[in-house]
Amino acid sequence: MPAFSSVTIECKQCGKSSLVQPHRFESGRGKYCSPKCYQDSRNSPKIKECLICGKKIKSYVCTKQKYCSQDCAYKGKTKKRKKRHGYIFMYRPEHPRKGTKFNGKSGYIREHILVVEEHLGRYLNPGETIHHINANRADNRIENLYLFPSNSAHISYHMQFKHGKCEEITLSNIT
Repeated sequence: MPAFSSVTIECKQCGKSSLVQPHRFESGRGKYCSPKCYQDSRNSPKIKECLICGKKIKSYVCTKQKYCSQDCAYKGKTKKRKKRHGYIFMYRPEHPRKGTKFNGKSGYIREHILVVEEHLGRYLNPGETIHHINANRADNRIENLYLFPSNSAHISYHMQFKHGKCEEITLSNIT
């Protein structure tokens, strides 16, 4: 008989009954009868449903698989996914800018580019650069974006503004 009060649980892996301390059970840890059962549960596949089509898939705890195929993964990645250097990226493998030196070959495109392109109804020209008026790279509202005809014009604006030679941009030029 144990010296502590205990709670009887059924092991989630093997189904055996075992005793655990109440604080382990209440904190959500007392689910397995042994470390071996815990490891076995992490290494055995779980049957899940694909988040897009609902097809049954085997998913391991360590992989966190969510989709049954590349097609479903693509459909699932059309939402905002990555943040890098403050920018939000969206998965668009068909976009002409994928594979540029800024976006790599992953198919992720900065969201502000997509917002401006959708608003203008065309792809941006290769030299065109977008400026975030409030300097918040995650704020991709059209009224916060300013389109420069070239990257050199964008850099020139920042240098002139830094040295007090021009006014700060406060309104979007994208209509």
